[in-house]
Amino acid sequence: MNTRYLKLLAVAASTAFFLAVGGAAAQPGTGAGIEPIAAASLAAAPTARPYDDRDWLQRFYAPRAYAPAWSEGTAKLALALLQGAEAHGLSAAEYGAAALRNQLDSAGPGDPRFDAALTRAMLHYLADLRVGRVKSEFHTALPDPRLHSFDPVEQLRAALDGDGLAAAVSAAEPPFPFYARVKDALAHYRELAAAPHQPVPFAKKVRAGMRYAGAALLRERLVLLGDLPPDAAPADGSYTPELAEAVRHFQLRHGLAEDGVLGKETAAALDVPLSARVRQLELTLERLRWLPAFAPGRMVAVNL
Repeated sequence: MNTRYLKLLAVAASTAFFLAVGGAAAQPGTGAGIEPIAAASLAAAPTARPYDDRDWLQRFYAPRAYAPAWSEGTAKLALALLQGAEAHGLSAAEYGAAALRNQLDSAGPGDPRFDAALTRAMLHYLADLRVGRVKSEFHTALPDPRLHSFDPVEQLRAALDGDGLAAAVSAAEPPFPFYARVKDALAHYRELAAAPHQPVPFAKKVRAGMRYAGAALLRERLVLLGDLPPDAAPADGSYTPELAEAVRHFQLRHGLAEDGVLGKETAAALDVPLSARVRQLELTLERLRWLPAFAPGRMVAVNL
């Protein structure tokens, strides 16, 4: 093989390599598309969130040379987790879950705008679970110290490297048991709220043994709320001692006078639509996320 042919072959190979590299750099989904998105985020004005997230995309993507982070599998898992935000009293719409699903279906996981948007959504979700979505009296200064010990950027990077997205979401939740209990109550009350609401007939003061036209509906409501066992005796048009005891239990749970008498305040509490109770539980979860970090050990919670 002559020298001139070898030179031509080398030139052709180097030209092919140059074109291949140049073509890859121009393809959607490469770092060239993500870097300006991260730069724009860094230059943006602060948001109303209780944390400053402007450098998060840059911190996340710079170590990986702004290469895309999401495969189709991890993107679908992340979208499923964002849809599960409802379980925490948060809205999947807040994170653009439906729009992201449409982007994934239409453009695929390599699109730089999709990649950056999904990363931003997951970072916000992790931070919101940790410190809350809105500012409170506990968010006195930035940066929030709780996001030092739980850095969403580091958490998401580690989760993607180790295939642990679900574990990262679980780790972001406030670490005290009461949060999990309220979360369970929210799921339960959402199920209850699916049934049509019927007001309990009002009476001035009903005591055990008195006739009460709303006894059957009251029994149904107390069973639904868990204050009366499902196998309790059917109501016979009177306010039975069993109903009075169940009302006393309901009063105890709602901070009312525990006298077992069906009066104005108790009837009003029984008549609160379960959809309103759902909203109260959602707000309770948000307020629990506002709480500062507690030292390890036993904690006493006082319900005021």
